[in-house]
Amino acid sequence: MKLEDLVDAVRYLAVKALVGETPLLRAAKMYADGESPSVVEYITGVKRSRMRTVIARIRERCGSINRARRLVSIAVPALLEVEPVFEESNGVRRCRICGAVTREPERHLIAVHPDVLERIVRSVAERVLKALYITDVNKGLLTPSPMEATGVAHGSLHTASTCQNPVRRGTGAGTEEGMDPRAEG
Repeated sequence: MKLEDLVDAVRYLAVKALVGETPLLRAAKMYADGESPSVVEYITGVKRSRMRTVIARIRERCGSINRARRLVSIAVPALLEVEPVFEESNGVRRCRICGAVTREPERHLIAVHPDVLERIVRSVAERVLKALYITDVNKGLLTPSPMEATGVAHGSLHTASTCQNPVRRGTGAGTEEGMDPRAEG
């Protein structure tokens, strides 16, 4: 998963959190954690199609359903701590930052308050990245750069598809005849 895709997925979830879609985020987390859609709908009152749509949008950004579910499981608890910037009354939502009344809070947030959105995205993306890095470094989804692995300098995280494994075993590049690391003796 590319870092840009991860940030984009967190941004999508952060917009939902900041406009006050807390029940939808809770439902998506329950669904991502393996609860059946009908049970989640019964508990939260959120329609199955809405929670599946959230997971589908995250899956588009992450590349696989497993990554999307893991990302939602990590990001949603952090986003639920964020105070929504809109309050609803009589079918319209009022922005707590500027006082504007709007029927399209997501558009308002993205267009008028991108600084608030980006601050939340940055904070949650760092938490998600740390959690994914710690849990996936040995699974090959996210790997430390060679500079980080040796402790020389701060490197960047990149995907396993762009990382060459510095440890090669067996015959081929980097081995001499009779020096097979798998050989016992």
